Amino acid sequence: MTLDAPPTPRRTRAGAILVGPSWRARWVPFVALGAPILTLVVTPLSAAVLQQLGVPEGWSWLLGPLTVWALLAVWAALLLGLAVRVVFEPTTRRLQRWRGPLRRDEVGIDRVVWAIGGPGRGDAARIGLEVPGEPVDWWVGSIGWDDAAFDGLRALQDAAHLPVDPPRSQLAARARALRRTDAHRAAAERVGMPWREEYAHDERAFLAEYDRVRRVLGGLEPALPGDPVRPGRAHATTLDP
Repeated sequence: MTLDAPPTPRRTRAGAILVGPSWRARWVPFVALGAPILTLVVTPLSAAVLQQLGVPEGWSWLLGPLTVWALLAVWAALLLGLAVRVVFEPTTRRLQRWRGPLRRDEVGIDRVVWAIGGPGRGDAARIGLEVPGEPVDWWVGSIGWDDAAFDGLRALQDAAHLPVDPPRSQLAARARALRRTDAHRAAAERVGMPWREEYAHDERAFLAEYDRVRRVLGGLEPALPGDPVRPGRAHATTLDP
């Protein structure tokens, strides 16, 4: 299958393709951003605990946050290290599911009948397998964590001869555009503004017409045929001489 943008997934040291994010890709942002924020929240408590243990006040305000940050970093590493991960071995064409250092399941790539996932960071992927007995689904968390994580799913789709999704960035941009269009539709409906399909592709045209309709409803601009009318305006007009 020829792809316009071939997937570039992460690989293990042995060369296997990692479907989804690596533990390091999720751990580093937490240690760099999440853990410091949590550390600041509990800094007074950690400093107070160290002072109760006999640590001088000045040192307690330094060692307390460092201790909390280190504990959070270790806790996150253990939690992510024990999470389920799915890898694909291109040489043997086998799909494996691991939990921590233990391999739980393994099937041939020919058993994969579908594989889907969303581009959002918190979106999950589901891999449908046709195995003896009954169909089985494998779940991969945070498949849209970054481009490389999503490319692991795309590489799996390609290897299984399934339709390959566009790159994550394209899907994310498409999802944002759909959300923006839905918001514009709702805004137009609130003011009684007729919706045109061109607005889905031309935001400037929508905003220009939306602002004009709002000025009409506010009495700042004369209405055109087909424009919505302010509540009470039509009745008041019949009383004008």
